[in-house]
Amino acid sequence: MNVLALDLGNSALKGALINADDGVRGAFRIAYDDLPEALDRALDGLSAKPDALGLSSVVPAQTLRVTDVVRRRFATPLVEVKAEMPWPFRVGYATPDTLGVDRLCAVAGAFERGAGPLVVVSAGTALTVEAVDASGTYVGGAIAPGPRLMARSLARGTAQLPEITVEPDPPAIGTTTAEALEAGIVGMYAEGARGLVRRTRDALGAPDAPVVATGGFASLLAAWDAAAFGDVRPHLVLVGIARIVQKTLSEPRP
Repeated sequence: MNVLALDLGNSALKGALINADDGVRGAFRIAYDDLPEALDRALDGLSAKPDALGLSSVVPAQTLRVTDVVRRRFATPLVEVKAEMPWPFRVGYATPDTLGVDRLCAVAGAFERGAGPLVVVSAGTALTVEAVDASGTYVGGAIAPGPRLMARSLARGTAQLPEITVEPDPPAIGTTTAEALEAGIVGMYAEGARGLVRRTRDALGAPDAPVVATGGFASLLAAWDAAAFGDVRPHLVLVGIARIVQKTLSEPRP
């Protein structure tokens, strides 16, 4: 089954055609300002028609704009992924109604049957660290700001600090204000991510639990610490969306 997986994240729409073996084709990223024209162009470039559509959204204001386009283009089932759906792992989160579905999709993309413990890091607009225990239960995680949010917060909360573009390999000691901001933001972000992973592993009682990373800043983390963040999978959320759609449509309805 080919699934057109769509991830409406905080910063942009990501999408790709995912097959039953988790193969990714025609991946695209579209800023919300460019909808719907850019989405139409991306769909024109797909190598095959999807058998199903899957959508995960944490930006409700953009959901209808996207679904209008794909429903117009494809007469195939559309599954909007929700936290209360049947996942391939148990969900032990205390407040599932407040849980961002993209976090679960990232775990679904990394999770294999019987897998656990497992740590999943999403390094995007926000940094999230997700934990699956040895029993295969998703137990929760941690949420922190990403580098761009840190840079924006410093610029808005101070009188003289500029908002910078975050560079992936800053000096340890900045010799200009811009360099000092880069050194502080990237250093805090990367070291903070490493510390959160360590704390998560310790809480799971699994100091060697595998870590899977995704998101726009995952490569930054991998360059900072290849041992901790070396398993980078750029399309992890999209793969997770496709997996839950395949599972939902293949299971007999009651």
